Amino acid sequence: MGKSISSEGESQPKAGVKSFGIKKIVLVVLIIIAGVLVFGYFRNSGDSGSSQTATVSASDPVILFYGKECPHCQAVEDFINKNNVKDKVKFVQAEVFHNKGNQGVFIEKEKACGVTDESQMGVPLLVENSKCYSGQEDVMKYFQDKINNAQ
Repeated sequence: MGKSISSEGESQPKAGVKSFGIKKIVLVVLIIIAGVLVFGYFRNSGDSGSSQTATVSASDPVILFYGKECPHCQAVEDFINKNNVKDKVKFVQAEVFHNKGNQGVFIEKEKACGVTDESQMGVPLLVENSKCYSGQEDVMKYFQDKINNAQ
């Protein structure tokens, strides 16, 4: 069953059986790819409730605006982790590349800092009440000064 006899008397698989096996393999691969994509989507969307991606309020006294893909922001994050800044300085973090609510607060704060041209706005940006610290070096210096003054 599933084989036909050729004119020479040799047994060969039927074409339908062979193509059915390829179709199964393609189907399984597509299901695996779909599963990986769905898992990745829900895994990333689960981060939206964390303190780093939640929408901040303009009334928060100290806000660090950052972008997930920003290398300067990553340098600041590394500094924060290396120096245990979160244990020593009270501030909230606001991701602005993927969070529209945070983008609005960010633009509002940048304008309050005197930056009105949106093409000139950038992260990392730390705002303490109405004082702005823009760029990796200024933000890290702010945190270092706060740590030094707390000791």
